[in-house]
Amino acid sequence: MARDKAYQEAEQRIEKARQEGAIKLDLSNMRLTEIPEAIASLTGLQLLDLHNNQLTQLPEAVASLTGLQQLDLHNNQLTELPEAIASLTGLQRLYLRNNQLIELPEAIASLTGLQQLYLQNNQLTQLPEAIASLTQLQELNLSRNQLIQVPEAIASLTQLQKLNLSYNELTALPEAIASLTQLQELNLSRNQLTQLAEAIAFLTQLQMLDLFGNQLTQLPEAIASLIQLQNLDLSYNRLTQLPEAIASLIQLQNLNLSDNQLTELPEAIASLTQLQQLDLSYNKLTQLPESTKNLTKLTVLSLSGNEFVSFPNVITSLQKLRELYVIDNKIEQLPNEFGNLTQLKKLCLGGKQISSNTFYKDVTHGNNLTSLPHSFTQLAQLVELNLDENPLNPELAAAYEQGLDAVMAYLWAKTEAQVMLNEAKLILIGEGEVGKSCLLGSLRGDEWVDDRPTTHGIEIKPVIVTDPDSGIEITLNGWDFGGQRVYRPTHQLFFSAPAVYLVIWKPREGPQQGFVKEWITLIKNREPDAKVLVVATHGGPEQRQPDIDRQEIIDQFGKDTVIDFFHVDSKPNQDKTHCTGLAELKQAILLLVSLHLFPKWGVPFQQSGNGCGKPYRQVTKPISPTMMSLPSALNRESMRSKQNCSFASPIY
Repeated sequence: MARDKAYQEAEQRIEKARQEGAIKLDLSNMRLTEIPEAIASLTGLQLLDLHNNQLTQLPEAVASLTGLQQLDLHNNQLTELPEAIASLTGLQRLYLRNNQLIELPEAIASLTGLQQLYLQNNQLTQLPEAIASLTQLQELNLSRNQLIQVPEAIASLTQLQKLNLSYNELTALPEAIASLTQLQELNLSRNQLTQLAEAIAFLTQLQMLDLFGNQLTQLPEAIASLIQLQNLDLSYNRLTQLPEAIASLIQLQNLNLSDNQLTELPEAIASLTQLQQLDLSYNKLTQLPESTKNLTKLTVLSLSGNEFVSFPNVITSLQKLRELYVIDNKIEQLPNEFGNLTQLKKLCLGGKQISSNTFYKDVTHGNNLTSLPHSFTQLAQLVELNLDENPLNPELAAAYEQGLDAVMAYLWAKTEAQVMLNEAKLILIGEGEVGKSCLLGSLRGDEWVDDRPTTHGIEIKPVIVTDPDSGIEITLNGWDFGGQRVYRPTHQLFFSAPAVYLVIWKPREGPQQGFVKEWITLIKNREPDAKVLVVATHGGPEQRQPDIDRQEIIDQFGKDTVIDFFHVDSKPNQDKTHCTGLAELKQAILLLVSLHLFPKWGVPFQQSGNGCGKPYRQVTKPISPTMMSLPSALNRESMRSKQNCSFASPIY
């Protein structure tokens, strides 16, 4: 039988320990149902580990182990302790958690040297008066029993530093608790306390107080005496207000007030300047006091499940904030000052996460947000953003589906450009490393840069195109889009008129590899009236020349979309005076701008000051280029623009 084998194995280990004069013996995890009587021979034993067996009782032979300092019996099936335990007078640590004990024997009074006693998860309904003899006890864990009261005898445990009474049925604490002046940690969570005894005032060394899951409606003024308190959990009670006395808790670092009935916070909160984590979730708060700004060390804040309609602007002063949870409110917008939270790493404005360690299992909550402020782009440390269950505008929603990088690219582009989406744009798109950035640099007249770094997201720079005959200058915003696929859904958000589109491809890799048709399709899907110029780059005498089926592309998309094809070498010639094909491309861009952007948009041009009568004038709408070849249209526009008045950049 398995039990017989386990018993025999235990006997062998005992014998070996006897022969070696061992001071430690491990009989854990053996499925033992009884302990061999031979254990009595190990009189020099100091540590005996019997955890994770199936023991229902201890033999009287245990009385011989008078040198024992640590006895581990957790995870067994003990219903009682023998009187023989009284002989273990040298015992310092006794582990009895996860058994079936219904009472402790009076014999426990003999364990006067005991420092740690773990009795959690048993069936104790009361403690014997004999517990008063354990005057050296420093840690006592009675969690998850059935205690309805704590005896006055506990007053004798004056060395106690940690006391865990959680998950019992206590309705009150005895005044004797006042004697535990060395107590540093007191866990009273999940009981039925309706008030906190005034005696709590004597626990001046207390650093942790857990009152989670009771029935407290108020806190006593006596709490002001807990000046060493660092962690205070008052969650899941019935508090409607906090006393001003809370201002005395100047060492407090973690405060949990979630799931109460608070409608406001006192100004006294300003005194908690050491606070690092604050959980206010699921109360009835509609605003925060201005004094909240004094919590300058706050790193984690939860406001989930309150009644905020406006985001508390005072939060934007908390510049060390790293985690912010604000799900399940009614917030309609974030202030532009939100960008001040530059250390923010995690932001939950929707989803299932209520606070740093609390989640909904199945339900998802959000707010009423439709957009994010431009200052959001300043959150460079942000790695996690949840906007679930918010009525986001379509463009932001599309970006959010692609992840945080896409959201930031979307917001950054709008912010850095400082333009609206309906302003004139020159959009350069194509696969990665086909030369978009180099071409934009050439169009701008920038100095050539070897090994230019790859663009990530979107770069926006002004481009000036000038008609060589008329001297007309037009400034466009050149949008250089990174070719990585992660950004592609975001880029489409900016495909809007008025704009000229340059689809860039690299001849030496072929048009198919450059996904020319796919890029034009993306443009057409977003902006059916778009005008596209297809540009081949990175060519040259010693490299493969452009090889693209122009007619196939025109047949597929139409002449009103694909206006013409160009080949440009963005790197200047050896004389460094010009780039092959660049002048022709600039002239084509100028024509499309004058034909399709400004006449349609009605953008005024500033008078150059040469004496023309009217201060502003719109470019006259010429014949559409779809009615003639691009070279013909260019020539016509050049002839038309020769006039006495010249015009400078558009007024934005």
